[in-house]
This record gives sequence, C-alpha cells and structure tokens, in this order.
Amino acid sequence: MEGLISDQDSSIRYAEEQVLRELALLDKGMVAAYDEATERAPWLVENECKIIDFLRTERYDAHKAAVRIARYWTLRKEIFRDRWLRPLHQTGFGALDSNDVALLRTGFCTLWLKDPSNPILFFDQARIASNMIIPGAIQKGHILHRERQHARPCNSV
Repeated sequence: MEGLISDQDSSIRYAEEQVLRELALLDKGMVAAYDEATERAPWLVENECKIIDFLRTERYDAHKAAVRIARYWTLRKEIFRDRWLRPLHQTGFGALDSNDVALLRTGFCTLWLKDPSNPILFFDQARIASNMIIPGAIQKGHILHRERQHARPCNSV
C-alpha cells in the first residue's frame, strides 16, 4: 500500500518536531546562528543538518539534540566566517576555500577508529608544505570530522 506512513516514520517525524520545539525554547543568543541559517539558507540547513543525525548522537534526547544543533551552527559561523552559509564540499567554492581544500588533500588529517566510541583525529604536520597557509585549518578539519560523524565529539592528538 503506497502512501501509508509507517509507525517508525511518524515517530521520527514526531521526534524531529520535538527538537524544533526545543530549539524555539533555547536562549535567543544560543540559537542566533541557527536562526540566521534557516532564514538565509534553508536548503543548506535541510541538506547538511539532518535533525535525525543529531537525535541519534544524543540518544533521542530532543533537548540535547537542539543544543548540539545550535552549537554546531554557532561554531560553523565562527570558523568559516563569510563562507559559513556555503556547502561543505571540497570544490574551493563552498565553505572551504581553495587553500583549505589543498591542505585537506595533503592527508595531514587522519581519523583513527580503533575504538569507534572514541575516535582520534590525528594531525600530521610533517605532511604540510612549509608554504601552505594554515590559519584555522585544524579547526576546519575538526568541523569536517564532526559533520561526517553527525557532530559527535572526538579526541585530537
């Protein structure tokens, strides 16, 4: 039967609605970047910030997921500055500029998953050419990892 909504689909939708309600209850200063992103680039928020991913990370605690989403957008705005509302891809035209892309392609940043519950992000500065520009690159590497891991915290060495 096409068109029927399963119990699982409606439960996920309900949980996502709870997160949106929790976001509305947070301090305005905390959600300012998220609110700005949803106003100026709703397609980006929808495509790169899946609520279900934040819910899974926070074990379906709607309040914690809302706080994590707000912090994610605040950090993204802080790190990427004027490019924060561009997609996270490696073309040089998104949030990452061409210098960031070149740096990431050196392989200086490696994710070790010996224990998936405790990922380690390793930065090998020996792989970086002496003429490469690095300001904020390590932070950007960290946010990319967090994006891939649905904003899951990690250790860095």
